[in-house]
Amino acid sequence: MDNTMYESVEYLHNILKIQYVNQGYLPDLPYHLISERELFNAFFSYKPIIGTIAEVQLDSGTKEQIVGVVDIENPSGFLIDTYPCIYGETILYKYTESGIEKSYTVADAYHDLLVRIAFIIENYLNYMDIKHSAGHVVEGDVNMNGTLDINDIWLIRRVIAGLDSLSEAQFIIADVNKDGIISLKDVLRLRQLYSPSYFATELIPDWVYSYMLGIVVGSNSNIKDRHDLLALLGTDNIDDEIDAVSVVKCYKTSKAWLNSISSGRKDCPTIFGEPHVIKALRLNNLNM
Repeated sequence: MDNTMYESVEYLHNILKIQYVNQGYLPDLPYHLISERELFNAFFSYKPIIGTIAEVQLDSGTKEQIVGVVDIENPSGFLIDTYPCIYGETILYKYTESGIEKSYTVADAYHDLLVRIAFIIENYLNYMDIKHSAGHVVEGDVNMNGTLDINDIWLIRRVIAGLDSLSEAQFIIADVNKDGIISLKDVLRLRQLYSPSYFATELIPDWVYSYMLGIVVGSNSNIKDRHDLLALLGTDNIDDEIDAVSVVKCYKTSKAWLNSISSGRKDCPTIFGEPHVIKALRLNNLNM
């Protein structure tokens, strides 16, 4: 990433810090005294649940499980307040699993969106931590052989499974996130150190920044933005209320658009008026 890109991200983060200070999500301090971690916690705070997100084939021929954020607990912050989940039980579609018919609801889509955003934020902040600590001591060298390799990750996994133990010195090294316990969170951090290319999240995607800035249209947006979205959806009403029908149309529009382009979030359509939803609706209206 060139310096110009870094400067533009820093400028955007400063704007967001000032915005969240003014709205009470951050303490009333000069923006340069507020860290990026504090900024993102103000936007979206949660307890991450770490689990297996993928499986990779190693050069040795063996397979290694990749862990990351798979779920969250206790979500709060600007994101939750600005974009609440309305009409949560409304059914988006039905599907069959193991012979049983199930429903995918607005609440499910909302949950998946939050988990995806949490995954991106967690990777970004950890990547920045790793980048800032580069060149210091070998972090995560649990077997203390002078280098971080896959054997360190496997050793921690064996410890978690109760198949191995660590010395006091090894425990300190293995506790890479410094929370006093050895868990899958430490495996995640080691994986990010060992395979930085897999977790190389140097930038927050534009679609996440659109939520951070509050420019996505939702039930708490101003009446003009709500009206414009509803007019495009064909669901305009006297109160300009984003109702259940509008939420479903937003989701279906988002899903169709994401499936038609090269995107890393095909499995994560939105239920809100994100920029790509508005763009798709305008193009659809032009073609009618």
